[in-house]
Amino acid sequence: SKSGEHKCTMTGHSHPVACVAYSPDCTRIATASWDKTVKIWDAETKQDAASVGPFSGSSGPSDMVSLRGHNSEVTCIAYSPDGTRIASASWDTTVKIWDAETKQEVCTLTEHLGNVSSVAWSPDSEMIASGSWDMTVRLWSKSGEHKGTLKGHESWQDLESGSKALASKVIQSLAAMVENCGSDRTDRTGQYMVTVADGNMKHMVYVYGTDLNGGKKGEPLACFLSPASVTAVSCKGISVVVGCQDGQVSLCLLHCANAGVL
Repeated sequence: SKSGEHKCTMTGHSHPVACVAYSPDCTRIATASWDKTVKIWDAETKQDAASVGPFSGSSGPSDMVSLRGHNSEVTCIAYSPDGTRIASASWDTTVKIWDAETKQEVCTLTEHLGNVSSVAWSPDSEMIASGSWDMTVRLWSKSGEHKGTLKGHESWQDLESGSKALASKVIQSLAAMVENCGSDRTDRTGQYMVTVADGNMKHMVYVYGTDLNGGKKGEPLACFLSPASVTAVSCKGISVVVGCQDGQVSLCLLHCANAGVL
């Protein structure tokens, strides 16, 4: 059988949710919003993370954990693969790095001249790449040191393979963000692709299998009806997190025979 089960809706953002991301160990969900904040949720209890740990930076109803510091809309977030850092990108032209355990700001990256719309970590968690509407991709060390700027084909030639792959990932994500007017409404995670319907059907989220090239394959394996227009999606295993235009965050589970679960 194949179906999508809506598990819960998490509220707390006051403006549209632009990006959602799971922590590598699937215990936390990070959400970024046009309300200029990043919020951290416990993925099992579906509560704000402050209710299950002594985190700093807490404020708002029910001691909500909010990472504050950006001066404009937060457009993208990413956990480092080792789970120790969170990177957030904003239209205030900066990238901020946060300690994933203490929720304290580690550093702010300030070289971009335009809105920053995409950010990604290298597989070893040592490097960060950020993509901006200033038409550049910038590379950084995890401590915030600016390592280089990519402006065109020529600037790629002397990069080692790992940096090339990281920059390529950010450029592809940036292109998708521009195409979707600042939202991140498609997520490819190994076996599955999660996407949002276009036009007047932006409440519908579809889950597809993927082919050998990572493209969409066949009919949807599952679909979800979101409580509001969808602005961001993220998939981890059989869990799908949906960010909505009204600030809500929904958690859904994929029930699918070929997933070997449920």
